[in-house]
Amino acid sequence: MSSYILKIFGVALVAVIIDIILPSGKMEKIVKMAMSLIIVFVIASPIPGLITKVKNFNANEQNDLIDLEYVKKINLQKIDAVEERIKDDLKQAGISNIEIELMCDLSSTQIKYIFANIDARSVVLEEKAQGIDLIETVKQSVLKFIQIEKENILVYE
Repeated sequence: MSSYILKIFGVALVAVIIDIILPSGKMEKIVKMAMSLIIVFVIASPIPGLITKVKNFNANEQNDLIDLEYVKKINLQKIDAVEERIKDDLKQAGISNIEIELMCDLSSTQIKYIFANIDARSVVLEEKAQGIDLIETVKQSVLKFIQIEKENILVYE
């Protein structure tokens, strides 16, 4: 900003010096007009840069939106993968036919787990899983894979 003001001041100073040195007559009018045009161009010189910055800002904003959609898509895939890993872990423990839904905050690049809803109403327990505490086993399995408060794991029987 200060260099811009110095340019204007410098051109105006040169114009004043030329005006003082030049004799009056036809040549003076032509030189004054030329210096006036130069001063106008110097004053208007930042305008194209401002227009370019506005265009770049809009393009960056659109790229950010595209990036956020991409991040959201990747995060949803990660959540699905974690849900499947939990189901596989429970299947190894003898618990199958269980539905898992992880509720997350997808507004940032890091996935923040809020709730884990576990539907165990139609669960099938294999022989090795008989006599276990179903709710505690499910909660422990969920905690192996995600960072969440234990009380935010809701198991429906």
